[in-house]
Amino acid sequence: MTDWLILTDLDGSLLDLETHSCDSAHAALETIRRRGIPLAFVSSKTRPELEQIRAELGVDGPDISENGASIRLPDGTVDQLGTGIDALRQSLADISAELGIRTHPFGEHGVEGVMRATGLTREQAELALDRDGDEPFQAPGADPKALQAAARARNLSVLRGDRYYHLVGHGGKGAACERLLDWYRAHGSSPTTLAIGDAPNDLPMLQIADVAVCVPRPEGPDTEILDAIPDIRLAPAPGAAGWSRAVLEILGESTDANGHPSRGDDPGSGSSRTS
Repeated sequence: MTDWLILTDLDGSLLDLETHSCDSAHAALETIRRRGIPLAFVSSKTRPELEQIRAELGVDGPDISENGASIRLPDGTVDQLGTGIDALRQSLADISAELGIRTHPFGEHGVEGVMRATGLTREQAELALDRDGDEPFQAPGADPKALQAAARARNLSVLRGDRYYHLVGHGGKGAACERLLDWYRAHGSSPTTLAIGDAPNDLPMLQIADVAVCVPRPEGPDTEILDAIPDIRLAPAPGAAGWSRAVLEILGESTDANGHPSRGDDPGSGSSRTS
């Protein structure tokens, strides 16, 4: 098996946050394909969304969807974790009533509303609404600590992503990534893990990786990530362009001034955050 396993967030990392494009990551994706490195999508997106993106990119790897609610392992087995979507939606309504706030659940947006809020196409919005174990929501003016406390009282958690809070009933991206790594160990492999993300819901994934990269937003990197992992690597640019350049550097691929590979050899690893 490969010496590397890449764990990556999508929106704001491999995919540009506003355009949902990964055109600027072409060089790194081609290197990943050439070297046969598993690229695990670890995202708040649904499994149908990830399947569509993977088919379009032509890269192989397992998937962790809905912030860890579902894991598609390398052998094709799918593990469902946590609380179902109907129970989450009822809990969100109860939390809203308890705190006296107005929340805007993702599931109430409808296809048109999701398209307006996210810039997704109609097909993409339909796939995004096909949720199993993670309810995104907006709560303008709400106290994040009060939201978290109300969720915790129900054995749930509130995660913060790029555009939405997420109500979940599982261990998040970190626990799901540990489950994935257990699968690799059980099959005789201990790959070096490279994790890449941009938002606080990526933090548990970044903390368990051998090499962790924070992709900045246009206004700068997320301060919660920087406070939690002071020595984390920073991608040199936001979105797909920064993602690609960081991946190529860590994989030991020399690049030209535009961040494109300048040779096809396969040197060392760089398996610590400070190297």
